[in-house]
Amino acid sequence: MGFIGLYVLNTIFMLIVAIREVRRPEKALNWLAIGLIFPVLGYVIYLIIANPIHFRKERLTSPNNVSDPLPNSFSPASSIIAQSVSQLTVHGLRSGRVQLLTNGIETYYKLIASLQNAQSTVEVEYYTYRDDQIGKRITDILIERAEAGVKIRFIRDGWGSKQFPKHVINRMMDAGIECRTIFPLSFPWIPTLTYRDHCKIVVIDGIEAFTGGINVGDEYTGLKPDVGFWRDTHMRLVGEVSQFHN
Repeated sequence: MGFIGLYVLNTIFMLIVAIREVRRPEKALNWLAIGLIFPVLGYVIYLIIANPIHFRKERLTSPNNVSDPLPNSFSPASSIIAQSVSQLTVHGLRSGRVQLLTNGIETYYKLIASLQNAQSTVEVEYYTYRDDQIGKRITDILIERAEAGVKIRFIRDGWGSKQFPKHVINRMMDAGIECRTIFPLSFPWIPTLTYRDHCKIVVIDGIEAFTGGINVGDEYTGLKPDVGFWRDTHMRLVGEVSQFHN
């Protein structure tokens, strides 16, 4: 391939990246730099990792990359995961109370108290859910409520919670908890690397919800000296506002 052909291909690559990443300039600059350093090869790497639209459908529907199927929802609030954004933009928030939580200790205190009082359904979805001190505490409560007859669904991200032990999942499932993994890691996992589930959502009895930036892990409680105090924001929603629909 001559210099002119290489120049044309690289120019096309830069235009594609600039158009696709127009809303993320820092990402566009990174890919443009890769394209300059590795002409043509940079575009191949971009196709593999960034998953342009015309390649995404085929890869995400590959047997190795499809998430576990989710069962039909069993409570009015369960559709929060799939419908909250579209419904929220159309109808806006309904009546209810919103409580701002500004650190992990405050969030876990409220969350644990609410989980212990769950009567009918609990729906849990996290990017990172650890099997550490706070994770074990919440898991034990979920198992206890499931054994008491509460219907519980547990969803975790395959990358953010990749170290969550299989034997703990088995304990939860033995108690009757429905467990699913979003994009579980399986070879080749590169096409799904940038398609992760960063949600942190808990919905209790369809009338109370927790959501925001706090995952489940000791680093949010100050128990890890190398992390220190972790300042993040979470919300407790009570009433119709917790459902985001209807």
